[in-house]
Amino acid sequence: MRDRLRRYMAVLTAAALFLAAAGGNAAGAKNTTEGQKQETLLGESAKKTISVGEQLSVKRKWKNAVYRSSDSRTACVSSKGIVTGKKQGKTVISVKARNHKTEQVTVTVTNKKRKPAIPAALDEIHLDRLKMKKGKSGKYRFSAVVKNTAKNGSVKKIIYSYQITAIKKTAAATASGSAVSASKKITKKVTLKAKRIRAGKKSARVSCEGDYRGKFSGMKLKKIVLYTGEARLSYTVSGKKLSLAWAKPDKKAPKITGWVGKNSFNGRIPYRVCYSDRKKTYHFREHISAVDDRDGKVSVKVDDSRINWKKEGVYKVYYTAADRAGNTASEWAKVQVYLPGTAEEIADTVLKRIAGKNLSDEEAARAIYRYVTGQCSYIDTGSHVNWRDAAVHGIRYRSGDCFTFYSMTRLLLSRAGIPNIEVTRYPSYEGYHHWWNLVYVRGGWYHLDTTPRHQKGVFCLVTDEQLHGWPGGSSSTFRFQESIYPKRAKKKISPNP
Repeated sequence: MRDRLRRYMAVLTAAALFLAAAGGNAAGAKNTTEGQKQETLLGESAKKTISVGEQLSVKRKWKNAVYRSSDSRTACVSSKGIVTGKKQGKTVISVKARNHKTEQVTVTVTNKKRKPAIPAALDEIHLDRLKMKKGKSGKYRFSAVVKNTAKNGSVKKIIYSYQITAIKKTAAATASGSAVSASKKITKKVTLKAKRIRAGKKSARVSCEGDYRGKFSGMKLKKIVLYTGEARLSYTVSGKKLSLAWAKPDKKAPKITGWVGKNSFNGRIPYRVCYSDRKKTYHFREHISAVDDRDGKVSVKVDDSRINWKKEGVYKVYYTAADRAGNTASEWAKVQVYLPGTAEEIADTVLKRIAGKNLSDEEAARAIYRYVTGQCSYIDTGSHVNWRDAAVHGIRYRSGDCFTFYSMTRLLLSRAGIPNIEVTRYPSYEGYHHWWNLVYVRGGWYHLDTTPRHQKGVFCLVTDEQLHGWPGGSSSTFRFQESIYPKRAKKKISPNP
């Protein structure tokens, strides 16, 4: 009986130990999984930030530690734990070794100074199969194969600069007048060069003059220069200094974009309208910018000296932009100049009443829309010659046809400093005309039609899609030559008509 009890207790004990071990292993596996999801520290912080061309050490004092980068295009890591920023972005650097938990750190690479990206870093280029061979002349030649381990970047050219010791033979005279040969140790610089090595490939064997004794230790590496992509990387061995520069001189001028050239007007109507009484406050740089591929955004200078502020007309304004290297770009833009008169006096009175000083362009445009649609009734006037005269007539008598409403809106928008242009129905013929406005707000062109209609509908800052979605919008009322107008905004900022 006692033996049976002992055997039974032994079985229970073994089962308990098995279950405990199994539970412990399961808990351990769960903790390991959670630990892998968490970012562990390498050094002082869990996150590091470096610039393109800068380096960061994440070295751990572990035997046979292995370092990896989750995105070697953004930053690579050497076998010694040195991270090099290659282009803007983020990557996770991990290190693992036997009997140690894998550790990770997120490295952020910035490029605020607009440095060239580095397709292949120096730590990804290695010398392989080194040889020191004595030639027929008795001099040694040092040779190697250059291996490019980068996954994507190619090497245009790489130069290894060495300092070697050589022997210079001289003749010296003795006291008896006879000559004897002598030798003198001198140091000199030699370079080992390789060109055009694609990612993951090796170069052909390249060579240079070697140490006179045929010793590898006599080849003292002083500097490495790597040309890859648009970058030139230099590493000075003595100072352990890595520097990054553009491989070629900057000969490309900045690019001026925005409302310049053909993008500054539509047909005969410039986007910019300037009144002579406001010439000192007009911002000619608005809607125009200049960007250089190396310097980033650069300032733009304006020359409006060719404008005759005493005469109405269309004039050209000239723009220039220069980068740090002295490369200069130039552009021009058309502007419309008006001399303020009766129409502008009336418009100022209306705007003072319906729009405050601190309204945005969008808010002012909506206020103008409410005023024109709410104050005027439709009467076919038949006069479609001078839009400023038509605007004055509409404001004074609070009536008119679609040309009158378009003209009133154009006058008020222009005087409020809001860019706008004319849109007309196409095809059009006698008795089948229609005019409305395109207005520039929130960085895009929107339709604004103030003409009242029996079917109603609110056409205040709407898109093409909204315009054509209105009953009859695409078939007749709002048909227009879309290709001859500036590209309209697609983002909706107003309800559907």
